[in-house]
Amino acid sequence: RSSAGPDETSPEDKPVDGPDEQSGDQKPVDGRPISECANQGLRDLWKFLLNSSTELRLFLWSRLGDAYAKIQYPTKRFSCLLKSIEMIVADLEGDTYAQTPDESRRLLFMRTLKSLDELLIQALSTALNDGSAFDIIDVDHIRSSSCAIAKVSCLLHVAPLCEDEARIGMTTAPSNNSTFMSLVNKLREMQVRAWSLQYTLFKAALPQQESVISPENELAVFLAAVHRAIGLRKFCKASNKIFLKMMRLELLKFKNIENWEDHLGQVLYDLHGL
Repeated sequence: RSSAGPDETSPEDKPVDGPDEQSGDQKPVDGRPISECANQGLRDLWKFLLNSSTELRLFLWSRLGDAYAKIQYPTKRFSCLLKSIEMIVADLEGDTYAQTPDESRRLLFMRTLKSLDELLIQALSTALNDGSAFDIIDVDHIRSSSCAIAKVSCLLHVAPLCEDEARIGMTTAPSNNSTFMSLVNKLREMQVRAWSLQYTLFKAALPQQESVISPENELAVFLAAVHRAIGLRKFCKASNKIFLKMMRLELLKFKNIENWEDHLGQVLYDLHGL
């Protein structure tokens, strides 16, 4: 199991895992829904979590992550951060959010974006700086988290598309005041962080795919595609140049990739003007 914590999944959908092998001689019960053995207290707890707010469930995931941090188990804390991002995306896609009145939904969306940004910062920092971050993150976990982060990137990419339309004269820019530009810059930073985090997940999963002949080339193509998308729009330096710094370090590790000099040359130019 890749994580444990508050979840919005109903008890009927959850299998019973049973005790760990190290804790005793009992064998796990396979394929049996937890609803068959859950007591009323557990059912009430699930019902409470299902009906609770996003903020409360984020708080519970955060407390669980803090507990793992205190016992120096960073990979489980990283899992909690990724699961929190997945939960936010699921909530944004849910009926409750869609049926919220417009004015309330706008405020909820902005609060959710703030929480999402904080999670992206923490998750990206762990993924880049902690060598044990992916120790217990299995393929299924990577797949679900990558899917959620891809949806985040799609959501955030709406802002650059609107800027593109204003740039070529299709529409008029909503505003140029400092408050609006501050929001634009924040969305750019979030997009850079989301793409950078997506890369770390991609990198962790790629070696496990037997069909991939040249993982380094695939990684380099991914980095180059993101660099082009954000570079042409003049915000590849957003978030303290985190994507450019990551890409430089990754390119220097690669042994045999096509157009290595071109990729690295553009990164060095964007970083240092060389």
